[in-house]
Amino acid sequence: MSDVRELLGRAAEDAGRPVISTEAVYAKAARVRWRRRAGISAAAVCAVAAGAFVVPGLSSGPATQDSSGEPAPADCVREELPGGRVLTIWSDAMNYGGVTPEWGPELVGRLMLEDGSMLGIRDSTGFEADTAQGPLLKTPPLTRAQLRTLILSPELLPKK
Repeated sequence: MSDVRELLGRAAEDAGRPVISTEAVYAKAARVRWRRRAGISAAAVCAVAAGAFVVPGLSSGPATQDSSGEPAPADCVREELPGGRVLTIWSDAMNYGGVTPEWGPELVGRLMLEDGSMLGIRDSTGFEADTAQGPLLKTPPLTRAQLRTLILSPELLPKK
């Protein structure tokens, strides 16, 4: 048995040390988890806030226009749902020329309800300003499918 331990000990000595420490790996993972949680939390807060302010008959125009009133980009997907609802999701580069804060790219979702009210969600990568909480995310926190699931969830729709 001691021969085996001796051989293993010699093999371990020749193996060397890892280039990256375990602590560095855990620290990086903690930063990634924190950013993901912050992004998801921000998206959820925006969704809840948007749901709280759904007002019948108040809309910024057709569902295929972005927040500036310009026609939506080519990647706009419009989906007609049962009950007269219309869901529209598109990407917005947020290039509005020097406006502060400078927002990063985002996904935008709008659900037009049968009574004319609208629920809107912005899935943002963040913003750049003196008070920003960190760098912009590389992509919005939610995928298109996740944004669709969120905006269609019954918890966000007005009570009947």
